[in-house]
Amino acid sequence: MKLVAKSPVETVEAVEPPPAPEVKTIDCLDKSICFGKDDYELHLGSGFAALRDSLIGLIPDGGFLRIIGTYGPSEKNESDYDNLGLARANALKSEFIKVFDSGRLRTAAQLTVGQGSHDNGVSTDRIRFDMVEADASSIPNSTLICFPFNSTNRLEDGDVEAYLDSVVELVSDSGEQVSLIGHTDKVGQDASNLALGRRRSQVIKDYLVSKGVSSSKVSVDSRGESQPVATNSTDAGRAKNRRTELRIIN
Repeated sequence: MKLVAKSPVETVEAVEPPPAPEVKTIDCLDKSICFGKDDYELHLGSGFAALRDSLIGLIPDGGFLRIIGTYGPSEKNESDYDNLGLARANALKSEFIKVFDSGRLRTAAQLTVGQGSHDNGVSTDRIRFDMVEADASSIPNSTLICFPFNSTNRLEDGDVEAYLDSVVELVSDSGEQVSLIGHTDKVGQDASNLALGRRRSQVIKDYLVSKGVSSSKVSVDSRGESQPVATNSTDAGRAKNRRTELRIIN
């Protein structure tokens, strides 16, 4: 029998495939409008057109619609605007002016501070709307201060204190006043939530007064659970509803 020599088997060293490029994804779920964290690229859901047309129909005669972009203190702003809130509001405005007079649209920004603000979330709607009457002479500065569940203790938050210190500096020697309106999620009884909303406003007032703002310059009120800005069906939505709205009024 003839033996045939076998060729040596060639060993091929395994090569690790290159890492897949990072894909930027955003989960809008059923939202009509959303933005990713640190981002002002607009994502529109299937319900956007209906929402837009509904809002346009609600604008008072001679009035205008204010589009307010919100942003968190830890978000990175790489836009050409002063903050991500304005970048987001103007991105959305560009969609409205396709079907509506740009002269009746305004944009504004709103800083949302506090542990309940979820500014580190993967995605969020990040937009609010105001209907403004024709004779409105100014747009008040406003900020949302968010709270953890069943809490009024926001003064241990550095971002909140830094913002409130700037409010103190602004209004202490001016004619401007501060309006504080507390809000809650829908967990609990109506009466308890109304009281909780007021306590959330009061703790902010106490801080301002302790820093030198006259008590007469700061008004405190509560809407309890009656004016949600997000769904109460999810943790993230309830976190947005637990807030105190601070407005600086000329």
